[in-house]
Amino acid sequence: MRYFKFNYILIILSVIFFTVIFWKFFSLLSFSDQSISFEGDGQQEKLYADSPIIQKITAAENNFSQVNISISKFSGNFGDKIVMEVADESCEKIIHTSKIDAFSWSSPNYEKFRFENIPDSKEKTYCLKFTYIPNGEEQDKKAYISSYSYEGSSYINTGNKKNSGEQENRSLGLKPAYGNGSVWQNFSQLVDRMSQYKPDYFKSLSLEIIFFLSFALILFISTVIIFIK
Repeated sequence: MRYFKFNYILIILSVIFFTVIFWKFFSLLSFSDQSISFEGDGQQEKLYADSPIIQKITAAENNFSQVNISISKFSGNFGDKIVMEVADESCEKIIHTSKIDAFSWSSPNYEKFRFENIPDSKEKTYCLKFTYIPNGEEQDKKAYISSYSYEGSSYINTGNKKNSGEQENRSLGLKPAYGNGSVWQNFSQLVDRMSQYKPDYFKSLSLEIIFFLSFALILFISTVIIFIK
């Protein structure tokens, strides 16, 4: 009897554990602005130590919560980091900060700077500052941010002494990302985006059913393993 009670406790704990994981995952989801695309004359902007690259953006939606940006692979020393500051339009008041370090800058395409959700961000302008901060001596191998021609945008690389002026009609290779304000809305948008690349019979409701069946299967397998032991 005690054995079965213990197994039931393990099953309940497993359900809680997996539910919390999935809930946390969907609550943190952000979706990049698909209307932004970069083509043409790509260049590389070097990140100089303690000298930010600054660009202003206007949020297209509410719940601005992440910036995805193209940074070249860079094996930072322990303690090195790249910090992104989200400031107001004047670039003076810091609203949020985010960072990547030696343990997290590993994406081959876009690095993700996540920060606390800004609920009323739509049509508001934010100043983004990207700063490489070495731990002690600066490395010879620098980090680079991609930049592209983009009408109406501009940025400043304060560390580039030869060309520190405003780079007009150019943008860093960045895409703002937005949440939806609720776990269920994030889940629904994820399903919608996945459906774009699937045949008609494998969209929306079908994907939702597959997801919940997968979740149920995980719990079932966990239950079987617990009772086998």
